[in-house]
Amino acid sequence: MSGLLRILGKILTLFVKNATISQTEKPKSQETENMTSKVKGIIYFKNGSKRLQDEFVALVDKNKDLHELIVDTCAYCKAEFNKDIVITMLYRTQDEQDNLYKDSTKYKEKKFSSPHQYHHAVDLRSSTFTREEIDKLVDYLNKVYNSKNYYKWTAKCHDIDGSGPQAEHFHIQFVKR
Repeated sequence: MSGLLRILGKILTLFVKNATISQTEKPKSQETENMTSKVKGIIYFKNGSKRLQDEFVALVDKNKDLHELIVDTCAYCKAEFNKDIVITMLYRTQDEQDNLYKDSTKYKEKKFSSPHQYHHAVDLRSSTFTREEIDKLVDYLNKVYNSKNYYKWTAKCHDIDGSGPQAEHFHIQFVKR
């Protein structure tokens, strides 16, 4: 089964577009618009990052349940909001963790690890969603996945302590019980 999931992850990557998109982008033609509306959602990667693409494909082996949850999130966002998702963070090293939280008062008092360091979390861009859509997506993910999750909650939308609202994003964490 793991081999099949790995192949599916690679196939999914073929359908992933490298792009940083704005909400104002429109399909170039009616034909493109018709094709796009039939798609179950597209997973974009921040700045077209090859690293993020590779990590997402590898997630099939590292945490297939989280990979499936993200694919479900993509389909849900397309069906409910007609929006695609943008992955902004997958795996994080200790150095990246330290650098990211260097201005956090809480982190300065006591360092903590992140689920990202164990392939347990994915961050998604939230700036393309309205507050109502953000709340609806967080509610959906927590209702569907909390009862199966090792963590107390599955999704939230937050910023990093000290970084301000411009850094707000969806944090999704999942390890199947």
